[in-house]
Amino acid sequence: MPDPCLLISIPDKSFGFVPGQTISIDLHVIGMDEQTVQARLAINDPLGATRYSSGEVNRDLDDGHTVLRFDCGLETDYQPGTYLITAQVLSRAQNFRAIATESFEVVVPGRRLADGFPVAPRDRIIDANYAFDATDAGTLDAAFQTAHAECEACRNPDGGWGTVTDAEKPAYRCPSNVILGYLYGYEALGHEQYRKLAVDGLDYLLAEQDENGAFRWWYTGVPGGVMNQRDNFYDTGWAGLALAEGFRVTGKEAYLNAVRRAADWTTTCPVTGNNNYDAFALWFLSLLYAFTGEESYLETAIWRTRGGVFFAQLPRGGWPGHNFHIGYQSITANGLASLYDVLPVDHPFSDPLRDRLCAALNFATFLQTRTGDYCMGWEYDRDFRIDGAGTPTGTMIPARSELVRAFYKTHNRIEVPANVFNGLCRSTTGRVESLRDRPDRDKSDSTYLMDIGTLLKWRHNK
Repeated sequence: MPDPCLLISIPDKSFGFVPGQTISIDLHVIGMDEQTVQARLAINDPLGATRYSSGEVNRDLDDGHTVLRFDCGLETDYQPGTYLITAQVLSRAQNFRAIATESFEVVVPGRRLADGFPVAPRDRIIDANYAFDATDAGTLDAAFQTAHAECEACRNPDGGWGTVTDAEKPAYRCPSNVILGYLYGYEALGHEQYRKLAVDGLDYLLAEQDENGAFRWWYTGVPGGVMNQRDNFYDTGWAGLALAEGFRVTGKEAYLNAVRRAADWTTTCPVTGNNNYDAFALWFLSLLYAFTGEESYLETAIWRTRGGVFFAQLPRGGWPGHNFHIGYQSITANGLASLYDVLPVDHPFSDPLRDRLCAALNFATFLQTRTGDYCMGWEYDRDFRIDGAGTPTGTMIPARSELVRAFYKTHNRIEVPANVFNGLCRSTTGRVESLRDRPDRDKSDSTYLMDIGTLLKWRHNK
């Protein structure tokens, strides 16, 4: 029989901890019989000095696996760096001592990390890196008209938009983006034509929803499309948000029922392991909770956020690997903003969610350039780097509609500097202007209506 063992886990470790914060450290005691043991935990700073010691304390074990929690306050004079945890559990009954070590990082918002990234502030939305001129309402209106003409050029007879080469249907994210743009444009401008186009698209989505409540991913060269418990979060998130906003604007119960079906499918799926996939579920679960007041939707959203979205977020506010891309960053930030917008102010999850949301948006702002556009970042730009001046460089792309909406939803509860709005307008109108310069329109599966529609609504709300 193997010896008993001791494992240390630190919830939220990847995000780093700031001086003055209290952190929870869990000792997993595995393989010891039911008994009372003597446990000890100590924290040593980067120089090796002991900054915290629990002393030897008696703790009771259950048979097999017991978690012993230690709540440790980090004093305000803790310096940035890597701190070492040493833990011991002594079983006199079994004449065995289990020993383990683990580490965590103390960070200070605003200071640079070794990789050149700054630690993202967690208590506020920072201003954009560059000053952007204000965009007048007329420019936004004209940009919406241009994007509307582009959508008209790629509208399909069935009520959807776009095409995908060698796929049976366009991905549902495309018509959902357009629908949201028309809904927001209708709210801002009041033109009945936009409402009618949105309703046609919403009815198209109703007809396309799978029996299980999800939305299929129509992918190039895959007959029948893709249906699984991971990839379909992408299109289900987009369609679920469009239907939820459709219900909010029109009051049509069929749209709300469709969102319920999407939520019911989501509850059958485990955490995906891909941060942005799990964040998609928050897009519509949050609104469903707001519409119905049913706590189960809020609980599901919080569970998926803590287990699938918080996972691996770094002190700089972004996520690593596949999710280090401004597109995926935008998706994830929109999920956090959607949930924060509906979470009761006094809810215990409110503070940690605010910290993660602010950090996520501030990391996106760090990637913004003087044109208002954003460095794409890893993984699709292998030349991305932080230069000697501490400035990100590499391939740039315009603001994503998901990021625009994330800032818009956030400003309901957290102040967003006016210059951030100006920068989003500059990037988005520049993106639309590039459409005017093309010699020919194509049946593209990419549209730009939601970006400008969200900004229009934001401007009119001001």
